[in-house]
Amino acid sequence: MSLAIAVIGDSMLDHYIYGDVTRISPEAPVPVIKVEHELFSPGGAAHVAASIQALNQPTILLTPVGLDDYGKKLLFLLGTMNVTCAATEVADWKTPVKTRVMANGVQMLRYDSETPVSNTQGSDSFYASSLFKLQHMVPDLSAIVVSDYNKGAISDKVVNCLKQIKQQHPNLPLFVDCKPEAMASWKFADVITPNFSEACKFLGNTEGITAKDDTACERMAKAVAEALPGVKLVVITRAQHGCSWYGKFKSGSLPAFNTCKADVIGAGDTFIAALSVAFAAGKTTEDAIVFANAASAIAVGKGGTTVVHRMELDEYLTNSFTDSLSIRKIKSHTSAIDWARQLKATGEKIVFTNGCFDLLHAGHVYLLEQAKASGSKLIVAVNDDESIKILKGSARPIVKLADRLRMLAALEAVDCVLQFSHYDLEQLVENIKPDLLVKGSEYTDKQIPGAAVVEKYGGKVMLVDMQNGMATTRIIEEIRKADGQ
Repeated sequence: MSLAIAVIGDSMLDHYIYGDVTRISPEAPVPVIKVEHELFSPGGAAHVAASIQALNQPTILLTPVGLDDYGKKLLFLLGTMNVTCAATEVADWKTPVKTRVMANGVQMLRYDSETPVSNTQGSDSFYASSLFKLQHMVPDLSAIVVSDYNKGAISDKVVNCLKQIKQQHPNLPLFVDCKPEAMASWKFADVITPNFSEACKFLGNTEGITAKDDTACERMAKAVAEALPGVKLVVITRAQHGCSWYGKFKSGSLPAFNTCKADVIGAGDTFIAALSVAFAAGKTTEDAIVFANAASAIAVGKGGTTVVHRMELDEYLTNSFTDSLSIRKIKSHTSAIDWARQLKATGEKIVFTNGCFDLLHAGHVYLLEQAKASGSKLIVAVNDDESIKILKGSARPIVKLADRLRMLAALEAVDCVLQFSHYDLEQLVENIKPDLLVKGSEYTDKQIPGAAVVEKYGGKVMLVDMQNGMATTRIIEEIRKADGQ
């Protein structure tokens, strides 16, 4: 079994309220949000720990937690994510909560509820508890990650404790993500990962430099490293512009991987989590940064405070370096189900349709565009060759499965493509649980496969009007007539 990575720092609970805006309040010029559902996720150091665990690396979280209901909810969520939590319960402290109100895919409002733990009796108790636990954990650790959100968990005493541990165990990597005002305290760390604005604040005098400029950001990374002489690697994360790094007299930049959206909530947590996992696995500096950069891209594409699983990261990296962006949309059943569940957890509306799509034509494109317009993400399940023969006869399909999948994946409206056999459609629908099942209007008087399953859990079924004259069978007949068959 792999050695664990210890995460120490400020944990919080991220609270999301999802809804729609359809009108402005008559009481004041503000939007009225009709709340549809709420979601809670581990935030801060807890998010880092959960992200490490999701990458199949054992983790132990050392963090103060309030005895309030939010603290209990946080511990429960961490338990469901298999994170080992060595929490210090603080009686006179409230667990920090960040509430974000999301409507129509946009963050409308954020409000925070917090009291720094340093303002309570909890700071000293957390220091004593974490010191004791860390000293006994060291032989079983592959790294330590500090996630300092300036809520008071990482006091000067905790910093000195970690410095002593680092002096006693110089080969134990120490990764730090902290606010600019605390960076000068971490000259003994191995890796530090400020974002662009944090690096600017730490260095000062960076007027005119933009996050788009690779060369300037590499110079900034070097300047941070020179200001913190014990640090071996500085990585500046730059949101949609990728990242820049400096270490061991070498520097470089990586562009961001392509993503569907740019929601940077939690991206820094994902980056340092993946970076620590990569180094624990023995990857080179360059490979570790690529690994972390890809993990952040997936997290940004999901939106919200979500984790990236090792399976999807490995798949993403493989596809990124072997083929175009569109081929990444072709997924296995397991991958598609996991992908859909994670998106639904962040408030995305999943639309599902299925069919043969033999001889892709304008009618297919119209149906798919209408389906996509009805939700956030569109999953297209495609009959395999054998099931088409059962449905259409031995002369079909005209186009083999691999080519049908590839063409559908190239369409902008389509987000995920997978195959299915004649017998497993309903089970696939049951596992994915789309919010909306879409079929063509030719099913008006027919039984729609999967409809009963969708409606049973509260989903909906929608029929799209068919385009006149657009049908694969008719196109085949016209081709045959033209050839004199």
